[in-house]
Amino acid sequence: MFKNNLLKIFTIDVDMKTIGKNINTKALFNKKDYKTSILRFNLSMDNKPLNISDCKVIVRILKGNKDKVEIEGKILDAENGVVIVGFNKSTLECIGENWIELLVQYNEQKLYSPKMYYIVSNDIYS
Repeated sequence: MFKNNLLKIFTIDVDMKTIGKNINTKALFNKKDYKTSILRFNLSMDNKPLNISDCKVIVRILKGNKDKVEIEGKILDAENGVVIVGFNKSTLECIGENWIELLVQYNEQKLYSPKMYYIVSNDIYS
């Protein structure tokens, strides 16, 4: 069970056509923000919400230490392209910039997002 008012939710608008642009999510998490760190993505294409019905969305993370993590995103609103991902210990263990890209997949079709990053900081006892 979760207490909703303890969640750190950052919303990022992602135009899937802007591949050459790096997006600063402005998300800053403490490395011990377990089960409270959430990114919410609003996916669009041609200035319209991207319908991701029947798709799978994979959040691909390249941590600052070059380790890779993949997490399946949870689709909240398929018709409007809304996806969330909650971070766990593995996604928060590397201090500094960590890079993300989204993979939207429908059967053999694959659509990648622009690259984005979030920042993880140390707690005062580390």
